[in-house]
Formats: sequence, structure tokens, C-alpha cells
Amino acid sequence: MNETIKVIKSRRSIRRYKTKQIMGSDIEKILECAIHAPNAMNQQKWHFTVIQNRDMLTRMVDIIKENIMNSGIEYLIGKASAHDYNTFHNAPTVVLVTGDENQFKG
Repeated sequence: MNETIKVIKSRRSIRRYKTKQIMGSDIEKILECAIHAPNAMNQQKWHFTVIQNRDMLTRMVDIIKENIMNSGIEYLIGKASAHDYNTFHNAPTVVLVTGDENQFKG
């Protein structure tokens, strides 16, 4: 079987993370792979923001949780109401992928 197919078929979703931070060199490798990933017309109009600051992640979770609680969406409110709710599943490192919406317009 093709190695790429093996990797795709063996992928899994992780929701329990170690508390140990990812080393800078490993983050650089991950971002390098992300930059080379396929995208629309090879425009690469994205930005990657790596967050490893625990206080910043906690603030983000608090803000997200507040927005969910005010959303009126009962299913999400139920999830966010759990005492152990954490948007990022307590991961010590979060990579945000963003883009300027104006760059995606014709």
C-alpha cells in the first residue's frame, strides 16, 4: 500500500494531551509541512500563530466559553457547561490558522 494512503488510514484524533511543550524545532518542522500543504491555486494566503503561553490559552478558553454560553445553542451550551470543558482539550500548544478574508476575494 502507498505510504501516503497508510498514513491517511491510520490517522486518529487526539483529545488527551501531555503537559510537556513541543520543542521549537518540532514546531518549525510542523509549520514547514503546513506551508507546503496543498491549497487553492497555491496562493498560501494564511497565517499560523503558535500559542504556548498557558495564561493566554486560559484567557482564550474563557472568552470562547463565554461566547458559547451566550450563543443560545443548547447543544454547545451543554458541552461548555461541563466542569472540565476546555476548547483545546488542555493542549499545551495551539496553532491557529487564519487568513485575511479580503485576500480571498477575486
